[in-house]
Amino acid sequence: KSGVGLVLDLGTDQEVGSVVVRLVGSPTDLELFATPPGQDHPPTELAGARRVAGVSADGTTATLRLDPAVRSRFLVVWLTKVPAVTGGFRGEIAEVTVRS
Repeated sequence: KSGVGLVLDLGTDQEVGSVVVRLVGSPTDLELFATPPGQDHPPTELAGARRVAGVSADGTTATLRLDPAVRSRFLVVWLTKVPAVTGGFRGEIAEVTVRS
């Protein structure tokens, strides 16, 4: 499996300049995908979204900066590497903050 993700619905198209993700455990690698402006339904696969940022987090906070900012309603936080735990692997997101 290439990863696991969380879809964020911002309600309407919004300007997104950064996304801060508070994680449980580390290390975690993350990518951020955004749907095109005007899309009114969440993506069912990543093929409908564009990768706009990526980061490797050694701690419990990851900041994904978008340069330039993008306009989107739906964002996907995609975990591509998650921490090892007893019996396997586990990625956890505690909180997500989207900033313009």
